[in-house]
Amino acid sequence: MVVACQSLLEQDITGDTVTLNSPPNGLHSEDYTQTFWWDDVKGASSYNLQVVSPSFDFMQKMVLDTNITDNQFTYSFYPDTFTCRIKAYNAAYETAFTYATFYIDSTEGPQIVVLKEPYNNSITNDSNLVFSWYKAENATNYRVLIKEGEDVISTIIAYETSIKYPDNLLETPLLVDGEYTWTVRSENEVGYSEYAAARSIMIDRIAPGTPTVIRPVNQDTIGNFEMAWKHGANSGSAISDSIIVYKDSTSNIEYLSLLITDTVFTHSGASSNKWYSFKIKAVDAATNQSGWSPIRYFYYQATTEGNK
Repeated sequence: MVVACQSLLEQDITGDTVTLNSPPNGLHSEDYTQTFWWDDVKGASSYNLQVVSPSFDFMQKMVLDTNITDNQFTYSFYPDTFTCRIKAYNAAYETAFTYATFYIDSTEGPQIVVLKEPYNNSITNDSNLVFSWYKAENATNYRVLIKEGEDVISTIIAYETSIKYPDNLLETPLLVDGEYTWTVRSENEVGYSEYAAARSIMIDRIAPGTPTVIRPVNQDTIGNFEMAWKHGANSGSAISDSIIVYKDSTSNIEYLSLLITDTVFTHSGASSNKWYSFKIKAVDAATNQSGWSPIRYFYYQATTEGNK
């Protein structure tokens, strides 16, 4: 009923067309800043303007999607091929889209930056973190942008600064433990480049808790060569466990040493009717390490189903 009332109150503009005056279709420009300008559509309350690269049929990037009540909108681009489309609408009706393709091709503009380190999806416990990139053609300075969270579309800026050319690194911004994305763009008097594809990093300086052994019970006799434990507290990156098994009751003769991701370890091939001991520590993906668990001793006496 509400929609029906709105239809009666609003002018039907479905047959109208938005006339885009600027940029004209096929424009080649060295001007990074472009003003979109179109004729008003009678009966329209707003306009939806979208810009993608390079086209809507082969979209690689959504550059702009905004709603405007005026008939002009200014935006700064970077060298690339773009397609825009615009439609008018009111509370009940909308027009079809009007399309235009344009090219920003300044040879004097700054080029896109190629990032160096940290690498994408890197995990570190380094307190002296350094962000670096390769020098970009025509740049006079660089804009470094670090956002909170692992999602590249995050809008929470953790750190932003400008670095003067020819410097191409940023040393030790004060970042707390957590997940971030980082990127850089180059700039000069003509304009600025697109930001480089953002990279994800994780900073984890907190060691995981020491594992707690579940079995075997200390000094127990077991028929299957199996050890089990649970992880201690961990608020950071993924954990693996380092386990050392000794082939005597004094923990002097190392028998096995390995890194595993499970919390149960089963072994075949051990000699029966002998004492063994073992200890475990946790190691996270940032190489932080817990302390060793207390050494646990056990006597292995193989069952008929197990190893002898």
